[in-house]
Amino acid sequence: CCAEFHPRNDMLCMSGGKKGTLASWNMAKVSERTLFPGVHSYVVNAIRFLPWLDDAAVATASSDGTAKVLDIETAIDRKLLDLNPNGYTTDKE
Repeated sequence: CCAEFHPRNDMLCMSGGKKGTLASWNMAKVSERTLFPGVHSYVVNAIRFLPWLDDAAVATASSDGTAKVLDIETAIDRKLLDLNPNGYTTDKE
């Protein structure tokens, strides 16, 4: 799990959970958050805002083997890297 404050907006924070869900938090209204379920299928290990790309762009990495860029205004994500193209599994073969 992880969290990252926006470098230009101190009132915006992104967090990543152990089930792969991301959340955008408005710190002015701590009880107000926007969830982004299904971006990852396992724990989110890293989050970084990409203000040089777009103020709404967030890069994420997960233990499911994927790295993605999420637009928090449109909720559209793009896969950058997939180390498990056949899907993540916890089964030992």
